Order: sequence, then C-alpha cells, then structure tokens
Amino acid sequence: MIPPSWVDSARKEILALPEGETLAGSQIIDRIRKKIAPPDTDEWWLIPLGEAECMDKLKYTGKCQRFVDYLPRNPIYITRANPEPEPLDFWGQLKEGAVL
Repeated sequence: MIPPSWVDSARKEILALPEGETLAGSQIIDRIRKKIAPPDTDEWWLIPLGEAECMDKLKYTGKCQRFVDYLPRNPIYITRANPEPEPLDFWGQLKEGAVL
C-alpha cells in the first residue's frame, strides 16, 4: 500500500514548483527525489503526478519525452499557478462547524 504521508510529501513538492516551467515527468521526479525519500516502487510516482494534473498544477502539452523505465510514458508538462483550494463540501463545512 502506498503511504499517504509519502503521497502528501510528493504533492507538496510538486506544488512548490515555480509557475511557467516546461518539464517532463522525469525531470519533475528528479527534482522531487532530491527532497523526499524515494518510494518503495518507482510506479508510485504516477500518483502525485496524476493528482497534480487533476488539480491543474500541471498542464499536459500533448507531447512526451524519451522513455524512462519508471513511467509508462514521460509526459511534458507546463507548470501552472497553484490552484485555489476548493470550497468545503457540506460534510467539510459540518466538520468545521459552519453548518448547524
């Protein structure tokens, strides 16, 4: 099982990337590897990259760079500004005490 703490650490490092850079997935991973412990298996890198793409921090350019053995494809991304935090849903508001 992938430790949630590792995924959180990787996500924080991806969010710390400056806006406007064009980087391949392998380049992003190389930068993160210098700052956090490596995962048990290299396939785990897909999780934080996918999350960052879904959060709109990374925009896929439609191109890929050379093959690397730890990614099924090596997508090229443009880093974007950090996304705004999503508003809390009903249950999140209830936990915060905003809905009574």
